Amino acid sequence: MSDSTLSSLISYVHSDDFREMCKEFNIKVDNTPRSIKELEKELPNFFSIVEDDVKPKLCILFGVYFGEVLKETFEGMGEWGSYYPVEPTKTEFRIMNGESEAILRPVLAIKDCIYKGEPLSKYINSVEEIMNSEHGINNAKK
Repeated sequence: MSDSTLSSLISYVHSDDFREMCKEFNIKVDNTPRSIKELEKELPNFFSIVEDDVKPKLCILFGVYFGEVLKETFEGMGEWGSYYPVEPTKTEFRIMNGESEAILRPVLAIKDCIYKGEPLSKYINSVEEIMNSEHGINNAKK
């Protein structure tokens, strides 16, 4: 697997097929911050009914979706780092604004949401704090 895998995943999370899959499980996805609240609420329930061998792949898929929502939320200030095929949870998403930079691991954030009950909104809030720091300019959508 390579960065082309990440490109393929990004394309998939923007596809009608992804939206249809999510719709079948009552998960609303629309590439907006509103859908993050939906993910926080629905993913733990969804993961409780899927087979264990599928869960890691779904974490990657929803992690890529979360990264793409962050890209929209922060008006394109974000970019993906290299994809780590052996440990996808290390795949980074960077959001830069002036001298400020926030580095997130969206796949790990999804895993923490599902298995630890941590809200995804905390990641968005931490990015906003970094972007609002003395070195950054607030361009984030609220």
